[in-house]
Amino acid sequence: MKITIGQLKLSEESLVKFSKQDIPVQMAFQLSRLIRKIVPELQSLEEARQTLVHKFGEVDLESGNTTVPQSKISEFTQEIKPILDTE
Repeated sequence: MKITIGQLKLSEESLVKFSKQDIPVQMAFQLSRLIRKIVPELQSLEEARQTLVHKFGEVDLESGNTTVPQSKISEFTQEIKPILDTE
């Protein structure tokens, strides 16, 4: 079964919640192995996303946060989409 990086990102929160539930040991073991394989992929995605936010974003002087303005969302999306579609 192939899954994209975007699908992994969407399932991240659910996997974490599920892993904290009381589940059978065998299932917990398998889930733990799966999460260990997923984490590096999600970290790489976050690094790429941060790079693009800094590339297209603007810093809010009050809060210090960097956000991508509406005028650059299309360019941001165009660059991150191939990453999210990676299998």
